Amino acid sequence: MKTIYMFDLDYTIKTATADLAASRKALVPVKKELRTWQPGRPEHDAATALQAELNKQIADFKKQIADAQRLKKNPEVLRRHEICEAVERLAKYGMALVRADSVSCYVNDAPGGKVEAATENTKNWNYYAKSFTFPKIEHDVVITVNPDWDKVVQDRDLEFLGGMLTLSAKPAHKGRNRKALDLAAQYDIVLFEATWMRKGRGFQVTTESGFIAVKYTSLGVIPSTAYHSESAMAAVEGSHRKFQNIDSLPMEVRDVPADAVATWADVAGVGACRAGVINWCNLVGIDHTAESVSLLDVVRGYYKNPAPEAKAIILRVLRSCPRKAA
Repeated sequence: MKTIYMFDLDYTIKTATADLAASRKALVPVKKELRTWQPGRPEHDAATALQAELNKQIADFKKQIADAQRLKKNPEVLRRHEICEAVERLAKYGMALVRADSVSCYVNDAPGGKVEAATENTKNWNYYAKSFTFPKIEHDVVITVNPDWDKVVQDRDLEFLGGMLTLSAKPAHKGRNRKALDLAAQYDIVLFEATWMRKGRGFQVTTESGFIAVKYTSLGVIPSTAYHSESAMAAVEGSHRKFQNIDSLPMEVRDVPADAVATWADVAGVGACRAGVINWCNLVGIDHTAESVSLLDVVRGYYKNPAPEAKAIILRVLRSCPRKAA
């Protein structure tokens, strides 16, 4: 089925309603002409032809409105509209894109299509006053998913893992990933071949593909841990390490040492997913390219966006300086 978007239907109803009103208004003087002239007169014949044309237009506009209103109630149209709403909501509020100029989700006509996410950056020279010598840069985030996204991603609770939006997911192929799947079964981990959206600086987003290993936990606060990687084996091993480093106790209120820093060694030490940490850093405004960052900045970032990876890193660094963390 070709994807029909709710905004297209709303636009059709709006324009057809306006055109219908214009045609009805144009019909008023035509009826007056018919009353004025006798049948057989050229003026009467012209008015009769125009009346027939306007009546045809009115019927067409009424049909357009009725068809659009009927499609707005179609279960498949509604389902795909809900997919768009869910994806756009996760991107805006889960990945801090709410201030982008627009976030739009499109659904492929059939499963198996290309899924991707990208930011279109355009220059708007008409936004500012003429005295300005530079344009406004508009950032429009465009996301494309398949029509079965709700079934293969959302229904499996895979839509938002490690701070990243999952665009597609399917169980890993047994033949190509047998060793990784055997290890996943040993650790009670579920392995998926997936594509996800990662946030860069500002409003920039990129599409990445690989594997997501998900470990479902019994902790209410952290129902699952996930690890993204290009390698199936690395994803499984990373998810297992990540689960082992979960601290189920809430962070205590304590003084954070001013000279304490977090490094990529701490990220590796807690088994956190590198892509997920980069994504989290971009969300909270931390420079992930630096060799080290102040632990105070990490703590502030954690309270903005409480990711389990950030919590594990904070606790690891605090344990290394117990004198100040007591």
